[in-house]
Amino acid sequence: MSRKKIWLLLVLPITLLVSGVLVYLTILSTKKYDPFKLIEEVKSYFMNVTGSYIVSEPQPFEQDGIAYEVYRGGVTTENHGKVSNYEFVADATNGKIINIKEV
Repeated sequence: MSRKKIWLLLVLPITLLVSGVLVYLTILSTKKYDPFKLIEEVKSYFMNVTGSYIVSEPQPFEQDGIAYEVYRGGVTTENHGKVSNYEFVADATNGKIINIKEV
């Protein structure tokens, strides 16, 4: 076998492996958390939920100098005749709640 063929047999698998890893990392970094799963999780934090919403298109958000892509949403609850509204902001890549506040 010539040196050129041996070199090709060594370099080709390595190139394919590196390319595959780069494609996988690119897909992983652009994948978003399911917003409908997220709203169900947020609703489970509250009791007596009477309404909820989520904006399923990620939006830019910055907190403490850190930039995020986030989902925004809200939950309405009713306890002892009192209606309370909450808004939340969650990281669109991992579903982690960044902020919940009563409005």
